[in-house]
Amino acid sequence: MNRLELAGQWKRLIDGRQIDNVPVPLSYAPLGQCTLERDFSLPWPVESGWRYFFVTEGVLSTAKFVLNGHELGQAGPWTTHRFEIDPSLLGGQNSLQAHIRDMIEPFGPAPGRRFDGGLIRPIWIERRPETFLADFVLRYRLENDLSASLASVTTHTLERGL
Repeated sequence: MNRLELAGQWKRLIDGRQIDNVPVPLSYAPLGQCTLERDFSLPWPVESGWRYFFVTEGVLSTAKFVLNGHELGQAGPWTTHRFEIDPSLLGGQNSLQAHIRDMIEPFGPAPGRRFDGGLIRPIWIERRPETFLADFVLRYRLENDLSASLASVTTHTLERGL
């Protein structure tokens, strides 16, 4: 197992005070800004030869992610974001925060349109071998009479720090 799902109950805080617990993934009525927070421990040891990533498949508006007091990065709406984690940041017990901004963003609510906030898609920590295939593209050209095709594959690795 090389993936730790972070779905479940997260604390929701406003101005540093916990107001409730909410499930993630979720959406909720906009609050302006709030923090969602979750503690977790890794199911595997942090070892050399591995790379560690925090991944979110989508937020509503924006979210700045902070792991154990260190900023991982900022995610925009509706897209997947992958942030590499320096292994020195990971310990036995870890705290992840999502500082969410919704209706105060420039692209916030508009008349006649529903607007929500939250972490709306799966979210996880993953570990990968030091060198791994991040993505690939398969291209092909098929002859009109379907008698032959020419295919090519392009691979992509993920450079450290991206």
